[in-house]
Amino acid sequence: MYKILLLIGLLASAGLQASEKHTVPIGDWQLHWSAFTGDSLSPEMARAYDITRSGRNAVLNVSVLKGEWDKREPVTARIRGTATNLVGQKQTLKFREVRETGAIYYIAEWSVAPEEHVLIRLEVQPEGATRAWPVEFRQKFYPDHRSH
Repeated sequence: MYKILLLIGLLASAGLQASEKHTVPIGDWQLHWSAFTGDSLSPEMARAYDITRSGRNAVLNVSVLKGEWDKREPVTARIRGTATNLVGQKQTLKFREVRETGAIYYIAEWSVAPEEHVLIRLEVQPEGATRAWPVEFRQKFYPDHRSH
């Protein structure tokens, strides 16, 4: 139960930044993502999820759900991706799966400069899908100056 509360806090803390939680339809599934800098997390939450708590650390949290809005279930997925800044520096995202009661999500971390614009490209293949879907979005990362 404690970890579920941490997940809710993790997602809520992302909303405190310029980033928002987003949903993208991919076939019969929905991809949900939020992106933020590690310094927006409390020290306890960062420790619990083994996330580096720094304004120079970007965090991407992704989950894949299947079903209707009132009956959505989390599913496992193969997720690969890259993050590319405006000068073309590309970093491969390494996702780690986190499973908790009633939740499956994937977290990737990488280095960013303050206020850096990043193009994130993902390839997502949910469990049971016969193919992967490309997902692309841009994100600007703002350090949480309140935490310093």
